[in-house]
Amino acid sequence: MPKIAYKQINFRDKSLELINKVNEIVGEYDAQNYELTLRQLYYQLVARDIIPNNQRSYDNIGALVNNGRLDRIALNMPQIRKYNPPPNPAKITDSRYGAYVSQHGGKSWELDALDPRVLDDLIDKSIQEHLDKGLYLERERSEKSERDRLLEFARNWED
Repeated sequence: MPKIAYKQINFRDKSLELINKVNEIVGEYDAQNYELTLRQLYYQLVARDIIPNNQRSYDNIGALVNNGRLDRIALNMPQIRKYNPPPNPAKITDSRYGAYVSQHGGKSWELDALDPRVLDDLIDKSIQEHLDKGLYLERERSEKSERDRLLEFARNWED
């Protein structure tokens, strides 16, 4: 089932790498049931020496997160029929209004109106469709091996 993107954005490889780092950080916090603000995310990227600590970097992260959000996730019509979120009037001021109305009519639906568990499931299914499972499992094993080595090193620190 194809997704509907609010904007079609062709990210550079460097931006895609940064998006992956952002997703890793957000995932770490999400696993602990925490949500990050943009400012917290920015400082996590700075603290991990991924980006420099300056206004330009902060602005760039804000734009990247916004553009990633606009390109990655939107409801498609089968999902709208299945989950039945409340409709909104399409935004007349949006530059895509005419094309949108001709294709979908005068109603729009907000992804944010869905239950967070539904969103989580939709995102997970989308990721699974694109995930190289072999590579993912290989990286997972590698990370576990490295963690085990670090734990062993820590246990034998005094030696």
